[in-house]
Amino acid sequence: MTRVIDTESLLQAKIAEGLSEQDARKALKRDAKKLFNGDSSLFETYGVKDSSEAMRVSRQISAYLDGDALALAETDYTDVDIKDLSDTVENGFSYTSEEKKASYDKIFHDKELNRKKRIFSDIIKNIITYICAAISLIVLILIVYYCFATGGSTFSWPFITGDNSAHKITTNLAERIHVNPEVTYESPSEILDNEAFSEKWGIMFAEGEKKDGSHDLIITYVDPNSPFYTLTDKETGDVLDYSNNYSVMNIGGLSEEGEIVAFNRDASASDAVEKIDNAVTIYSFIVEIGGFGIKGPLIATLWMVLFSLLFSLPLGIGAAIYLAYYAKKNKITAVIRSMIDMISGIPSIIFGLAGAVIFIPIFSGGGATGTILSGAATLACMVLPTIIKNTEEAINVIPSSLKHASLALGASQTQTVFKVILPNSVPGILTGGLLATGRIVGESAALIFATGAVISDTVGPNQSSAATLAVYIWRSVSGQENPNYRSTAAAAILILIVVLLLNITVKLIASKLDKFTSKKQSWMAKIIVKVKEKYIAHKEAKKAILSVGQTNEIKAVIEEKEGENNNE
Repeated sequence: MTRVIDTESLLQAKIAEGLSEQDARKALKRDAKKLFNGDSSLFETYGVKDSSEAMRVSRQISAYLDGDALALAETDYTDVDIKDLSDTVENGFSYTSEEKKASYDKIFHDKELNRKKRIFSDIIKNIITYICAAISLIVLILIVYYCFATGGSTFSWPFITGDNSAHKITTNLAERIHVNPEVTYESPSEILDNEAFSEKWGIMFAEGEKKDGSHDLIITYVDPNSPFYTLTDKETGDVLDYSNNYSVMNIGGLSEEGEIVAFNRDASASDAVEKIDNAVTIYSFIVEIGGFGIKGPLIATLWMVLFSLLFSLPLGIGAAIYLAYYAKKNKITAVIRSMIDMISGIPSIIFGLAGAVIFIPIFSGGGATGTILSGAATLACMVLPTIIKNTEEAINVIPSSLKHASLALGASQTQTVFKVILPNSVPGILTGGLLATGRIVGESAALIFATGAVISDTVGPNQSSAATLAVYIWRSVSGQENPNYRSTAAAAILILIVVLLLNITVKLIASKLDKFTSKKQSWMAKIIVKVKEKYIAHKEAKKAILSVGQTNEIKAVIEEKEGENNNE
């Protein structure tokens, strides 16, 4: 039978000694702890014979004081210290050494099993993370590869700076051109497979492709003695410069029998030469130059970015300052933050409809035609949440010690915000502006309604229906029998380059202005530093050698002078 301690009597004895009930409980708790640790000085007081019985008594006292909850000590059981202890709360209830050993084994087994499960779970999560990252990287690489593979041949400086509309040139044929049957012309060089030369008229045609991939017929050479060489533009009176490789729109004439002979850019080079050789008189000579350039959409995009940020940055930064420093935490500010988050999730097409209803009448003087300004105002509303969130986050990460130091030096709240906090938040604000710029450049759905989808070569802030690069891409592939994938891919390359350059510029500026992040030197910076060090060391060594040489020369001159004096 296991001995049961009357803890209530022990507690009353402590109270009888003049202690309060709380102090008596604390005293018994201390004695129980000492007994558990084997303090032999208390064995006689509590009628304990050895440390095993002291441990049982200690646990009974602790269990009683803790509300009859079994107070198990944190003990590491080993084969040496596992003994036949009872751990008794009630009579007849005990743990044998075998049960304790089994319990320890189960705890150890469960711990090892949980460790293996955790390791396996971590491996699975890491594998999933790497797979998702690899898929994202592969998709990005494929998109970039498609753009360069499809539009690389089209992407060029003339494509970037050229007009989208081809310039039509109608030649001045007040008097028809007649062939001289006694004159023949020689080809300027070896004729290629895609070329054909008319010895009767002295003109060479070549087959090519327009920027959209469609067939084209180009005039590559005209003999200086040919009657075509002196043709002039009917509008300007300028003589045609055939080095521009004009595209044939229509060349028409009459045969000896009076039949009409005509062809356009759809004809092959050999067919064109065959038809023009059948003609004895030319009455129509219409060509064109240029076309499929993106100068207008590029300028429209730059105007759109400029005015959108001009509208949104002051409003967004002001709202972020108010929410971060001046707004109180109440239901009104909570509603404002919820509205900002809600605006972030509104589809862009809804903003386009709102822009068409609200901003088009404002910026067009009551008209119904969208402009750059109406589109910029619409996009400014779209990017406001992005700017507000990034600016507020940038303000919140500024150490509070800067604010407290400024206020302690006598600066007002406004001075602290605009002269201390805001300048140090510039890197975060620039990041928000970069994200906003990316959305402005890539937005098309909203601008179709708020600005228009007409591709124009002359673009101004109040220009009506000026399509941006994103709208140009949409126009080039939608509603077309033969979508112009080459030009759209080339325009996408330009967008990627513009965004990349903006990203690099903003990162460099932010890195220079960031005063709170430790600067880690890049590999390029390390190379530059090493090159500078070697250059400085080489320069110093060269300077030292020159100084030594000059010293030797001076010594030689002095010795020579001394020798002359001695001779004298």
